Formats: sequence, C-alpha cells, structure tokens
Amino acid sequence: RLVNSLFKGIVVARLPFDPPAFIQRATHSNLEGNDLRECSSLFIYVLCGMAIRGNLTKLLGLGPSRATNRALAGKWLQEDKQD
Repeated sequence: RLVNSLFKGIVVARLPFDPPAFIQRATHSNLEGNDLRECSSLFIYVLCGMAIRGNLTKLLGLGPSRATNRALAGKWLQEDKQD
C-alpha cells in the first residue's frame, strides 16, 4: 500500500514492447491514459519480488534441502516411467 500510495498515477517505467493481453491490466494499473507500454509501480514491485524471492530463500537456506529436491525429483521420474 505504501508503494502504491507514493507512486499512484505516476509512470515509473516504459516497456519497449506491448505487454501480452493477460498482463496488461497489471502493468497499467492505477495509471491514466491508453498507452499500455507504461508501467505502474505495483507491477515493478511484484516483478522484482518474484525475481528476488527464489535467490533470497536459497541464500538464507530457507528453501527445501537438496536431499528433499532429489527425493521429489526421483519420485516424479518413477511416476513418469509407470505411465
């Protein structure tokens, strides 16, 4: 809410392409005008959060262990062989 209130109605980025239809509403939220290449702060915030989250959990050791990943991968491979 803080980021949204600080940058409400302000274009914070401009995409070099027209965004796909399923994401246009997110990129252009709370912005006036019809130029869909303009990005809102909310879209940039969500995009950065998604990009950083995986690396941060890995760095802090909060994700699943390698043994768990191997066990899950082995289980999926066995299910594929049965089909």
